[in-house]
Amino acid sequence: MADLKVDYQLLESISGTMGSILPEIESMSDNVSDCDWAYGSGDIAGAMGGFANNWSKHKSQMVANMKTLQSMVQQTVQAFQKTDNQLKTELTSKTKKD
Repeated sequence: MADLKVDYQLLESISGTMGSILPEIESMSDNVSDCDWAYGSGDIAGAMGGFANNWSKHKSQMVANMKTLQSMVQQTVQAFQKTDNQLKTELTSKTKKD
């Protein structure tokens, strides 16, 4: 039977990284119209406006997905730690009886 090894440090790092990335993504501006003058063409400005509209829609979904993933990673760590602690308690009490 194969042993299951959980890298708590990696999982904690993933959760921490996502926690630091989320505010950055959430604070990104959706408005590119301030730069319309720099595009040099109405067609390019229109395309950038379309991109900004799509980014706004997709950004909110991406942020929601990242928050869900971060929560899942945290719950995974907690569940494995709880299981490890239960196994430790069982093994410790069993060896004390023997």
